[in-house]
Amino acid sequence: MKNRNSPVSSSENINTKRKQKNSKLAVIGILLLVVFTFGQYLAMYLPAFNGVQPQLFFLFISMLWTALLGLFGARFVGRKKRYAFIAGLIIGGAAFAGALLLGDLRSDKNTGPWSQSQLQQSFMQGLSKNQCLLKSSSFLKRCDSAACLKTMSAVTTDCISVASGPSPEFCLSLAAEQQLVCGLTETDNTADNNKGNSLCLLQQKLHSRFCR
Repeated sequence: MKNRNSPVSSSENINTKRKQKNSKLAVIGILLLVVFTFGQYLAMYLPAFNGVQPQLFFLFISMLWTALLGLFGARFVGRKKRYAFIAGLIIGGAAFAGALLLGDLRSDKNTGPWSQSQLQQSFMQGLSKNQCLLKSSSFLKRCDSAACLKTMSAVTTDCISVASGPSPEFCLSLAAEQQLVCGLTETDNTADNNKGNSLCLLQQKLHSRFCR
């Protein structure tokens, strides 16, 4: 029977405590990697839901964090680290591709021409004021008649009234766009002049309604 106070027993206790400490540190490290990886995915997908595609450096960061998570996770559970690292790279790349696709789809939805199903207050509340104007501008590029202008004026007014975003920032953006569009309309004699004139009239109405 071993003596608890013997050198061998003390050495075993020290090794056991050291292993327990290392195990706890490994768990904490993996949890931190999970948090960082999850935060990285949020940084890609939250803007994508608003139609903003992630920049290229997110690809490298996403692949790095996911690969490190796979590497240390495999090391902790005793699996092959190389395969886990490669799987992490693939998953990180796939996550970036998914964010790109989502951002592209949401961008078309949030800035493309209005559709009948989008003329709801619930949809308009999810847009920014600038997106309201962009959607109406896209619509007027297809239809520049007086009836379309009247309809888009009403739709855009309703949208901006409930959309998110500060009004001063929107007014500054609107003033810059108005100066550009209306200035080109005055000097343009091509077939696109009517479309520019319709957009200019819409911007003038919105400026008079929201920025004075």
